[in-house]
Amino acid sequence: MSHIPEVTALTVQGFLALQARGLSQSRRHQTHRTLKTFLGWAVGIGALAENPLRGVVMRTPKTLPGVPTER
Repeated sequence: MSHIPEVTALTVQGFLALQARGLSQSRRHQTHRTLKTFLGWAVGIGALAENPLRGVVMRTPKTLPGVPTER
């Protein structure tokens, strides 16, 4: 199995910062979760020595339901 040595915590965080432009908080969170899962898979198959996002936490966005208004 080949390694992916250029994937570091810094490169992943830079990627997430670029992806955050113009995205809602929930989309940013979804991107973070997806990337963390992919990197965990890459560690599992031996392509990465460790997950660069290990220990990095992104809080789930808190959204409130809309309040009905009278028209």
